[in-house]
Amino acid sequence: SRLCLTAKPPSDGGVVSDDGDESASESEAKLSSNKVEAFLARRWSAVSPASPKAHVEVLVKWRGRSHLHVSWEREAPLARSDTQLMTRLRAFTKTTPPLGAAPRHRAAEEEVVEDALGALAAVKEGASRSTGGVEPATITVEHSTSPAEPPPLPLPAADALPFLRPGLYTVEYVIAVRPALDGTAARELLVKFEELPVALASWEYEANLPDSHLLPLLAAHQASIDAPCVPNPSNKRVKAPRLDKSPVFGGERTLRPYQLEGVNWLLNAHGARRNVLLADEMGLGKTAQCVATISLLHERCATGGPYLVVAPLSTIGHWGREFRVWAPQLRTLTLHGSAEDRRVIKEWMWHREVAANSGDDAGQRRGKSKQRAAQGYAFHVLITTYEMLMTEATPLSSVPWAYMVVDEAHRLKRRDGRARKDIERLDVRRLVLLTGTPIQNSTSELFSLLALLDEDRFGDEQALVARYG
Repeated sequence: SRLCLTAKPPSDGGVVSDDGDESASESEAKLSSNKVEAFLARRWSAVSPASPKAHVEVLVKWRGRSHLHVSWEREAPLARSDTQLMTRLRAFTKTTPPLGAAPRHRAAEEEVVEDALGALAAVKEGASRSTGGVEPATITVEHSTSPAEPPPLPLPAADALPFLRPGLYTVEYVIAVRPALDGTAARELLVKFEELPVALASWEYEANLPDSHLLPLLAAHQASIDAPCVPNPSNKRVKAPRLDKSPVFGGERTLRPYQLEGVNWLLNAHGARRNVLLADEMGLGKTAQCVATISLLHERCATGGPYLVVAPLSTIGHWGREFRVWAPQLRTLTLHGSAEDRRVIKEWMWHREVAANSGDDAGQRRGKSKQRAAQGYAFHVLITTYEMLMTEATPLSSVPWAYMVVDEAHRLKRRDGRARKDIERLDVRRLVLLTGTPIQNSTSELFSLLALLDEDRFGDEQALVARYG
């Protein structure tokens, strides 16, 4: 597995100095040469009275460790430790701007100035004796007024932050929690970072992560354990009251009047047990209407979930953002990415254990749903793509979806298309198709979508064409 504990990185101090003195970590640098994943930046080291000579340092990303543990290492020892690293360093140097002149510590400069002043005094004394006391022109030696470079920050990653995008070290969500493997009272968190795929999630000590940002993420993870999403096996008709005024979503969002009308229509269709096609024009907020509907179904109609959204790859990010803004109380998961990404999602972020009495007694009377009623899920809403319907057909078809939204549903107009067959294979209680693209005034294409919604009512294409042309 690529998930691993990001242990303490190699020390960023005490590497081999450029004059050949070996420190405690040179042997480690040599042994770890194959663990260097990437070079991120170059700089001159800080100078001080204890270390007046500047050395070139490179910011190293270590293989198998997150960006929280990048460290500055001296370039020369790394290059000497491995010929491949030397080649990589030379290639990296060509891609970075020149460093300029090496900084010098002010104390060293003052020693040079004092020597120069001493030599000047000796020259002046000799010249005075030879010229009968007439002094030559004064020679001025300017002292450097630039302040000394501040010492490095105490945390290895702190002085690296200007060279890292925040999304590389900002935690997006917590996947799992476990006791520390070192036997201490500390905890380790399996976290996903904002700009990195799930497969690169890593175990981090809780103390290494900022509390202010971590607390709500830990609360959300704990909620997925304490209150998992449990499907409601009952198919009892629950009618949502008509909304005369838009509720407030996400603390500040409200629906426009025409969007509120659309949400009322969707809620009414759900209460009437009808699958529907929402074909508003583009830009009128179909996504917001669907997210608001799912939020109201979950909060006011006890549909239980889970809810499935199928959308093109280019729009799944938009769907995720809309759920975070309009329905932050719903845990949303995106199923996409590499095979390793999906493996991590299914292993760590799919199922949750449910107490024996959590299922509805009605689930014991439904036969097929008996086992499913006791199965909980870490998410309320799953967002995925058309391609994943085929690639992940087995796990997706095993979930009893309470509500499903299919974006850009005009892609399903071919009754023999693969995407259409993948949709039909799912266990879905209510289906909503969205499209903002005209169906080219083709009654046949419209009939194909209507047949997907309700095959009993729309089973005869010729009758529909004869009636509506």
